[in-house]
Amino acid sequence: DTATATCAIFLISIGAAMFQRLMGMSQLPTAFANNVLSLSDNLYVIIFFIALMYLVLGMFLESIGIMLLTLPVLMPLLNHFDVNMIWFCILTVKLLEIGMVTPPLGLNVFVVKSALGKEVNLVTIFRGVSWFVVTDLLVLTLLVAFPVLSLYLPDLIG
Repeated sequence: DTATATCAIFLISIGAAMFQRLMGMSQLPTAFANNVLSLSDNLYVIIFFIALMYLVLGMFLESIGIMLLTLPVLMPLLNHFDVNMIWFCILTVKLLEIGMVTPPLGLNVFVVKSALGKEVNLVTIFRGVSWFVVTDLLVLTLLVAFPVLSLYLPDLIG
């Protein structure tokens, strides 16, 4: 089982490296950034659409796959706005955490369900997780509104 999981991770990494090279040669990230910039030049609007994209993708894909697919495309856009990458990575992790518990494919919910067996049904678990999603969205809103919350400690180090 470990060898199978390791091989799967390596195949995903190789595919991501190939995808990144393809993105670099095709200039798609730059074209995407220019198209998004033509829609709005407000950083918070861009962050809202990126968050919406991550939340939708998180409902259907796993975290590593989402990061490997989106980050090569989003980096030129974020560099244009001089976004602090530590801040954006914290936002990304928060969004990926939310995606791991939202239906229809909340992988962490299925882990809890398999641990509990037939004691609790899946609908009850999703209902219980909904309060965590609301709280995570509130935390995400605070992190976007006040970036200093996530950058205070890294600024002390650097």
